[in-house]
Amino acid sequence: MSSNDRTAILDAARAQGPEAVKKWEDAYKPTAVFASLPGEVILKNVVVGQAVDAGTVLYAVADTLIVNASVDESDIGKIVLGQKARIRLDSYPDQPVEGKVFDILYEGKNVSNVITYGVKVRPDKVPPSSARR
Repeated sequence: MSSNDRTAILDAARAQGPEAVKKWEDAYKPTAVFASLPGEVILKNVVVGQAVDAGTVLYAVADTLIVNASVDESDIGKIVLGQKARIRLDSYPDQPVEGKVFDILYEGKNVSNVITYGVKVRPDKVPPSSARR
């Protein structure tokens, strides 16, 4: 229920007396949302007051950051599990981040007549965010 709808219902209930107000406040009180696992919010899909139902994705939470890199077929043979990698995150373009390769996808993708392979890198640490969302 939107905050405007809630306000309108409570205003109408006030005209009916304190019992009606209590009934509607109990029926339409804000509901707290808790994550099922600890982690970082990586997607906020709703705004405060937005109507949602059981199928609505509110947030996406990740417990660890994974970088999916695309490696050209001519270089994929040089990549090994556990190999150190230096990556640049769009959020921190001036701060290279060290990490390690933990997965190599052996199915190539043809992009503009170039075969690339997915390589998953787990950063050792991520620079702290100056503005949490």
